[in-house]
Amino acid sequence: MAKFTWLGDGDPEAQDIILFGHVFVKGESVNVTDKNVAEKLAGNPMFTTEKADPTPADEPTSEELADRADEGTEKGALKARLKELGVTITGNPSIDTLRNKLVEATR
Repeated sequence: MAKFTWLGDGDPEAQDIILFGHVFVKGESVNVTDKNVAEKLAGNPMFTTEKADPTPADEPTSEELADRADEGTEKGALKARLKELGVTITGNPSIDTLRNKLVEATR
């Protein structure tokens, strides 16, 4: 979402604060992913905002998440067999759709 840096509150003794479950050290940016928290901090004059780093590349795609959920199921087995046969599967097709594709691929 965005990075926020706490500028301090005028108290020279204060070096950090805990706000909305995040620890803000004076002058150091913190990545905030919660939209509601980001909106609240964006309106606070004691914080500066910058765009957050892009999502890490190792985040699973929605198809990878669906494949993980289907592991050990008939649906997962159908998907694996279709991939072996070189059939491209997009989205989250139903078991019936996968069965039909398998019949077509093995003709």
